[in-house]
Amino acid sequence: MGAIVPTEKTPCSLLIVRSSLSSPIIPTFTGKVEHGHIDISRGNLKLSDSFAYITRLGGRFLCRRGFQPIMGAHTFTTDVGPADSAGNIQLFFMDSGRVEGSQDYTTIFIVHGSAFTGHTFNSLLPLAAPENLRLVVINRRDYPGSTPYTDAELCSIAAGEREFLENTGREILHFMHWFVKKHHVPRITTSKRTGTKTGGIVLMGWSMGGMTAASTLAYPDAISDVYFKALKSYFRTMISMVSNFKNSPNLAFGFPPPPLVPPMDPAVRPTHDFFQGFAAYVSSYYSHPDLKSRKPEGINFAPYTEHQSMKAWNVQEIAANFAPEEGVRVEWPAALPPMQETIRRQTYLALFDEDNACRVFPDLTIVHIFCRNTGWNCVWGYWEHDRIYRENIAMGKRFRRMYTLEMEGNHFAHMDHPREFMNVLVKSVGANGRSSRL
Repeated sequence: MGAIVPTEKTPCSLLIVRSSLSSPIIPTFTGKVEHGHIDISRGNLKLSDSFAYITRLGGRFLCRRGFQPIMGAHTFTTDVGPADSAGNIQLFFMDSGRVEGSQDYTTIFIVHGSAFTGHTFNSLLPLAAPENLRLVVINRRDYPGSTPYTDAELCSIAAGEREFLENTGREILHFMHWFVKKHHVPRITTSKRTGTKTGGIVLMGWSMGGMTAASTLAYPDAISDVYFKALKSYFRTMISMVSNFKNSPNLAFGFPPPPLVPPMDPAVRPTHDFFQGFAAYVSSYYSHPDLKSRKPEGINFAPYTEHQSMKAWNVQEIAANFAPEEGVRVEWPAALPPMQETIRRQTYLALFDEDNACRVFPDLTIVHIFCRNTGWNCVWGYWEHDRIYRENIAMGKRFRRMYTLEMEGNHFAHMDHPREFMNVLVKSVGANGRSSRL
């Protein structure tokens, strides 16, 4: 993206993230760009013509180039919200705001993936309102602004304990319930003439965020009915970027890798450098030999390619978007065998269990967004999910409605091609009267 030249009195929002573990509260400031400066209550901050987004991490002010200030009266805000009844667990979020003049906009909660923050979705925020959408991008726990995991919770991940995933589902449902009540989010409405749904809420999990999203559906016996009853008239769709799970890898579903890929070694201790390599892989563009084959031979298993999304990021963008330390603490234990088996069982309970489909948001639709130029584990995760889906259909099982939408792009299609991705998102949720049957 090119440089952004501030214009006089261009509205923008400042994200000030205080990353101290003892004080995870994030104040929100809204200021105006006036002649290259932003005036806020704590003094003047210099804003060069290349930057329009300020993040404070670890005591440093980091400017994220490429976030386009939203012209006119619209701004986006940042805040934290409770993920438990006592208010001890807080989740940081960015909110594109209510759609002015609309009584039936749809609110999409977005959960990011491994070692990358919710800031990777910033480019979508100014595109939401024209599509009758409100975007709420959540930073998962342990990521900047949200409550860190305790040592006991990290041990629970490493041990593969189901209780960790139950708690994850409960926390996300609590946060969505709180947000719906606080912001008076529109309920689902259905057109009597066309059957088209508007309003309500959608939960999208990107990459390993698909694991977080699925946890909201899998454990009705462990999670209070209060959430299911309160959100029943709101919760309409789940997306994995691959199930309004966006491009979720095999690890987010607990699916084992293909035979050509050796299993992950629990004895290996990941480092910051390991996640640097992971970033090169996950942000690469892959051309796969034969995606129609549904065989490992049809996949490009290269560790990375020359065309990588992250190569276009500057130092400030990498600092705001990339979180390798969180990857080491949280994501690596979740990728190892104990938790992978627990996640695999969760996937079945959330997506293919007939009893859960009747008990937990029975009218919920599952949408998978698959990006064709993504890495091997997202391709394999998509294929495995589709295989299990077809096997269950052949056995006559009745469970949730599931659809798939494919698009060009890699794992960062929402960053590299935000308008094209927004078009796909609009279709997947059936916003503005468009059908979600893809």
